[in-house]
Formats: sequence, structure tokens, C-alpha cells
Amino acid sequence: MKELEGQTASQTADEAAVERGIAEADEHLLELVRGLDAIVWEMDAATWKFTFVSDRAEVILGYPISQWDEEPNFWQNRLLHPEDRNGCVELFMCAISEGLDRQFQYRAIAADGRTVWLKDCLQVVRDKSGCVKLLRGVAVDITQEKLTEEENQQLLQERYARVEVEKVQEALHKSEERYRCLVEAISQIIWDTSAEGEFVNPQPGWSAFTGLSFEESKGWGWLNAIHPDDQAHTAAMWSASLANRTFYEVEQRLRRYDGEYRDMSVRAVPVLEPDGSVREWVGVHTDITDRKRAENALKESEHRYAQILDSLQDMVFCKAPNSVIVYANKAACNYYGMTQEELRGITDVPFNELDYTQQDLKDDLQVFTTGQPVEILEEPNVRADGQTRFFHTIKCPIFDTNGNVVEIVGVSRDITERKQEGEVRDRALAEAEAARADLQRVFMQAPAAIATTRGPTHITETINPLYMQILGNRNIIGKPAREAFPDLEGQGFFELLDQVYTTGIAFVGNEMPAFFDRKGDGVLEESFWNFVYQPLFDANNQVYGIMAHAVEVTDQVRARQEIEKKAEELASLSEALERSNQELEQFAYVTSHDLKAPLRGIASLSEWIEEDLAEHLTKESREHMILLRGRVHRMEALIEGILLYSRAGRLQVLETVNVKTLLSGVIDLLAPPPEAKIIVEPEMPILKTERVPLQQVFLNLIHNALKHSRKHDICVRVGGRKVGKCYEFCVSDNGPGIAPEYHQKIWVIFQRLESRDKHEGTGIGLSVVKKIIESRGGKVWIKSEAGAGATFYFTWPKDLSGKL
Repeated sequence: MKELEGQTASQTADEAAVERGIAEADEHLLELVRGLDAIVWEMDAATWKFTFVSDRAEVILGYPISQWDEEPNFWQNRLLHPEDRNGCVELFMCAISEGLDRQFQYRAIAADGRTVWLKDCLQVVRDKSGCVKLLRGVAVDITQEKLTEEENQQLLQERYARVEVEKVQEALHKSEERYRCLVEAISQIIWDTSAEGEFVNPQPGWSAFTGLSFEESKGWGWLNAIHPDDQAHTAAMWSASLANRTFYEVEQRLRRYDGEYRDMSVRAVPVLEPDGSVREWVGVHTDITDRKRAENALKESEHRYAQILDSLQDMVFCKAPNSVIVYANKAACNYYGMTQEELRGITDVPFNELDYTQQDLKDDLQVFTTGQPVEILEEPNVRADGQTRFFHTIKCPIFDTNGNVVEIVGVSRDITERKQEGEVRDRALAEAEAARADLQRVFMQAPAAIATTRGPTHITETINPLYMQILGNRNIIGKPAREAFPDLEGQGFFELLDQVYTTGIAFVGNEMPAFFDRKGDGVLEESFWNFVYQPLFDANNQVYGIMAHAVEVTDQVRARQEIEKKAEELASLSEALERSNQELEQFAYVTSHDLKAPLRGIASLSEWIEEDLAEHLTKESREHMILLRGRVHRMEALIEGILLYSRAGRLQVLETVNVKTLLSGVIDLLAPPPEAKIIVEPEMPILKTERVPLQQVFLNLIHNALKHSRKHDICVRVGGRKVGKCYEFCVSDNGPGIAPEYHQKIWVIFQRLESRDKHEGTGIGLSVVKKIIESRGGKVWIKSEAGAGATFYFTWPKDLSGKL
């Protein structure tokens, strides 16, 4: 026993010595780690939580060691630089999955916000089973080395760049000078932005046109000069081009410094760096206002002349080279029984005689070749019905600005009857002369004031009668504009004439005011005009004069102003009517309540009398009491019906109504007898409408069908179909029917076809139905014969949004 105790004591002493040795070794190892100018760390591979961090970490990065150990995800979320975070995390995950050591560099964020470069040597530690258990590493601060390396690289790049800069500076200076001269020389607005699409530099052209300072335009402030209706589209297109780095092109309205919005064509392109990134954007605004106005005026003119041509009884046609038809008026289309689209592109109708077609082609060729008009006194032509008619036709060339015949225009007048009478030639000549006179009268009697001027001082050459009528006794022929119209000085018209003459671009004015002496009494009167200043070009395409085409719209402007005034008055009246309706409805409600109260008292009093005198009342007296209460209830129903009728036309809140579901609820409310059959067609619509009024209509109609039926096999059918913008519903029954002579009477309030002794009622139900339906824009009617049942029809709008 003593020997065993001795061995145990000896063993305990040895273990204690070993533990002291291990502790001394650990302490020695820690002293070595503390002496290293590096961060020694250890991390659990499963949780990524630090199990050891040397004290040098706090010196280098400033975070206390406790924060490394205790803060969750400290290394990933706080220590790593955001730009290096994903790469470092991915590297650690690869090291764990592959079980391989790594060496890498990354940036860390110190506690004071400094960026510290670390070089980390990562070692993977496995357990006995070969699984990665720990990650260990030594991180060395290489910030100074990185800074030195970057400075050396920067110096080297600057040395190389300095040589290149000196070479291109002179060329760049010359290029900038040329660009500046180009921008100043053209009338367009040149601008540039940053790669993000913002104004970052002053834009002289932009500021001069819009009147916005650089402070107002910088960033995205330039968008404020765009018309409000165009801003969203402009911003969307600009953002799309910025995102895709693609060519930017858009049309918009831009506010000029004087407040006028001008139509602009906008284009911009990205300027790229050598690496493909966008350095800046360069763009140009081109004013296209006059062009758009001229295009609209041209369209209006073409439409007007097309209407004039279509009003002619003569056939008018235009042909391109090779006699291809490009236009035919309404008279020609009617004659050939073809549409203009069917005639366009062919040389002749397929049912015409071959000889007629060949001669027609020869006449066309002669006009194209000689450039001279051709007159055909008698030209045969087959009509769509096969009849051959004779025409007097004139074909004239249409020249381009170079004098080449590009099309021919022909006018054909039917002379068949005159030819048959033997007076073809004389009458054709007379009518041709009459046609020319008619054409002259059309222009002279045009419902617009027309004048032409010549030269830069705008000397008046010709005016039509309406123009003379407007001017009164003023003689302006042969006078310059400023001499002829001194009272228009300062109103901008002379400047517009100068602009059109100088630029050759037409000007279109809409509802422009003018003050001038119309009566010659020295009083300036205000009037409003739609007008066009159209430049006139000579054979060399030079402006030699201007045609002024003006239509007075003073009455229209005054009328519109009066309409706007009336609209305001109508709105005020509508508000007053709404208040009146509300007051009337409140009055009807109060009156109904006050009338019902004594009626309820009479009914209650009759019941009390009947109870108190129960033993003394005769059978006849009891019947009188019952009759009395019946009349009281009838009066209450009548008052309720009148209140309902007064409210029938009032529009309510709209909602989505499934008619099939609504009818199901109506049937539940009515609780028909078991022997009654109510059939609803499966195809019922879903409407945007008022639920309660539509429900009231179906309630009244179905209730009437059930109430007046005299059969045991009562059958009511409800159907509907789409009719234009409405739905047509019907409610039919197999009851006694209504004779045609009563079809109008049933809709009159308080009118009944049977006495109340047979069927209790107020005579208001169908009147309410009619008022509800007609106040919503619908119609209601009945089809019935006595003894053959009745069908009530009514229409209901699909969508009542427009009535609220």
C-alpha cells in the first residue's frame, strides 16, 4: 500500500512538472508573438469567429482585441474594405473547401477610418479526420510599401505622359479654337454634359436662347426649360441613351428667353475614352418651329385643294412617267367604279378599249416629251357599266425646279350629250372658257384675304376683293408694307415679313391679334387672324416676294371667350343646383318622417281600441279596424314610394357589379313561393355602375311579375344582351299580360290597372323604375298582350363613369 501511494505521488509530481513546462512554453510563445511586428490570428473554420488575435492588431488597426473576439462577422463587415470584401470572403471559402494554404493582399479599414494595406499568409489546419478545423494567419502591414510603389508608378506615368502632353497640347489648342469658331458661326445651340448627363460647365448658347443662368441649368436643371408636357418623355429618352451609351435623338418644345416655346430637333452623341467609357456628351438643338408650321399649312392646303377637286364634276387625274396614275378625284373614281387606291399605280382601267388606251398613252407621252399641254376635243372612254362616253380633256405638264416634266395633270369633262346634239366643239370651247372663269372666281371669291408682295420692302402687287374689303378705302397697290400699314408698326408683322423674305421659311400665325384702322376714322380696332406668310421663289430658287393668306377669326376668338365665360357661369349654377337637390332631399326625408309618425300612432291606437273593446266589438267593427290599419299601411307605403321616387334620379358611387351575383341577391330578398320558378340566363355582364339603383329596378320588375301572376306554375325569366354601348335586359313572365292600350299608363305615377282590393300596392313602382333607368341614359318599354304574359325591356349603360 505504501509502495502504491509512493508511485501515485511520484506520478502527480511528474504531471505537474509537465504542465509547468507547457505553461512556460506557451508563455514563451506568446512573448515571441507579441514581439512580432505583425498580426497573428486564429479563426474557427466553421463559425469564422476569431479564437486568437495578437496584441499587435490593436496597435496596427486600433480595434480592441475583445471586439475581434466578440463582435459577430467582425472581419467581413467591419474590417474589410468594401471593394475587397467579396474577393477576400470568396478566397477564404475556397481555402476551406480545397484545404489549401493561401497568400493574399487586401485593404482594411482602421478604427480611425484609415485604409491599411495588409499582406496575409493563410494556413489551413485539419483535425485527425482530415477536415478543416482552423484557419491561422500572419498579417503584415504593407501600407508604406504600397504607397511607395504607387508613388513610383505615378512618377513613371507622369514622366511618360509629360512628353505626350507636350506633343498634343498645341494640336489640342488648334482643335479647340476651330471648334469654338464653328459653334459661334452656326445658329444652332451646341451643348455638352458630363458622362452622367448633367450640365457641369457653362453653356453660352443654351443660356442665350433660354435665358437661364448656369446656376439654373446645371445638373438636370436644364429640364426646366422643356415644355411640361415633354419633360417626362425627354427625361426617359435621355436616361435610356445614358444607360445604353447610344445616339440620342428626340423632338421637344423648348422655352425661349421671351417665354415662347419653340419646336426643337435634338441630337447628341457620347464622346468615349480609349477604354470605352463615356467621357462626356455633345449635343445640338435645331429650331424646327417654322418647318413644322409650314408642314401643317401645306397639309391644310393640300386637304383644302383635294376637297375643291372632289367637288368638281369633271374627272381630274395626275400621272407619273409611263402614264402611271398617282391621283384621281372623286368624279373619276365614281366613273370607273373603283377606289383611288385601286386606280393608283395602273395606266388604264382594264375594261377600256385597246385603241382608246393606246391613244391615251400617246397623248401622255407627247406631254412628257414636249412639255406642252395637249387638248383632246373628243376622247372616248368606257364607263364602269360598259357605256362609251366622250370627254373633252386637257393634259398639262407639271415641272420641277429644274424644268423637267415630272407629272402631268388632266381634266376631263363629259361632252357626250353635247356631241350627240352636234355642238361638241362650240360648247367645249365655251365651257373650257367658263371653267377658267370659274377657277378665277374661286380664287377671287376665296373666303380669305390674299395679297402678294415683291422685294425686300414688300411692295404690294395684287390683292383679292376680300383683302380690299378689309382695308376699306386704303390704297396699298405699289406701296411698301411699312408705308401702306403705318398703324401696324411695332406689332411684329413687318419683322415677320423681313424674316420670311430673308430665310425663305414660311411663317404661320394662329389667332394673332392686330390693331389697325379698318374704317379710316383713325381708331385702331383689335382683331384676330390666322395667317400664313409664304415665300415666293423664282426659277433660281431665290425669294422674290411673299404671299399673305389671312383668315379673320375675331368672331371665333370672341365666341370662345364667351363660351369660357358661360362655362364658368354654368359651373356656378351646377353647384347651386347640387345644393338645392341636397336641401330638397333633406326636406323629403323630414316630411316623410313627420307624415309617418301620426300614421303609426293611428295604427297603434286602432290596435289598442280593438284590445280594450275586444268583447264588445262586432265582426263588422273588427273588419273596419283591419281596413283602417290596411289604409294606414298603404299610406306609409305611398309616402315611402314618393320618397324613393324623389331619390330615383340621384347618381351614386360607382362600383364593379356582377349582374348575375346581384340577381341572386335580389331573388333571395324576394323569397318567392316554392312553386315559382325564376330563370336567369347564364351570360350576364359585369358593369361599372351603381349597385343599389340597378338592384331596385330588378326588385320592382321581378316582384311585379310574381305579384300579378294568377297561375300556380309561375315562371319568370331574366335575360340580357350587349347592344352598342349598353346592355339590354329583359324580365318576362307567364302572367295575365297587359293590353297594348295600357302600355303607357302603367309608367305614370299612382296609376294602377287593378283595384287595391285585388293587389295591394302604391302605383309608384314602375314610375320609380322608369325614372331610375332614364336618369342613367337608358330606355324602358314593355311588350305584352292580354292573357299572353308580359316582357319588360330596359337598357343600362356598360360604364356610367362619364355621367358622374
